[in-house]
Amino acid sequence: MSERASELRAELRRLRERVEYQHRRNAATERRLRDAMAKAGLAAETVEALPPAPRARTPSQPPRPRAPMPDRAFWPSRMQERKALVPTPGLANYSLKGEPLKVIGVSVCGFGRADLEKVVDMVSRQQEKNRDFAPVFLTDSTEFDVFRRHGFVFEYMPPPAQQPEGTEAWDSYAEGRLQLIKRKWNLAQIITFGPEEFGYRTDDDVVRPSVRRETGSR
Repeated sequence: MSERASELRAELRRLRERVEYQHRRNAATERRLRDAMAKAGLAAETVEALPPAPRARTPSQPPRPRAPMPDRAFWPSRMQERKALVPTPGLANYSLKGEPLKVIGVSVCGFGRADLEKVVDMVSRQQEKNRDFAPVFLTDSTEFDVFRRHGFVFEYMPPPAQQPEGTEAWDSYAEGRLQLIKRKWNLAQIITFGPEEFGYRTDDDVVRPSVRRETGSR
């Protein structure tokens, strides 16, 4: 490896470590703020900023011309092997990015916000201790900012009360969705916390927290 390449790799690692430091500093500040608000009798409120909705086109604006369709001969075939995506290790352990990490699915369904935050914090601490895995959270909660604040990847499945009706049975849909997620992220296994399983389906590679095993292979 050239000297220039070594310098760039070292700089990249320093930047990733700076991301970790800044994230932990922000988290400590947030905890102090929440404690101070609790002592003052104030309730913490989370507000998620979303990009503004696109403006509707006025009648005076002509429609944009459609781009020509590409030649289908250049499209990838369905039979071609698809590579699994690589999840980010999260902000608290961002220096692990680029390392060969086992991808673990962490099912956190049936939780309220407070308990969900505790589980996500616990997984982050375990990741810092082991430094050999990256989590992908499987959830039925719409409190997405809990995962985004840590920089974690998540997949959503509606809870039973919000399951839509369709022509396909929900169990069949959930099974297919779960298998798709496993292939998408190349999940080594799934660890389940809480009273419900993601997709509400028992599977051979689902591990309950009582087993106290964070890594493993199918």
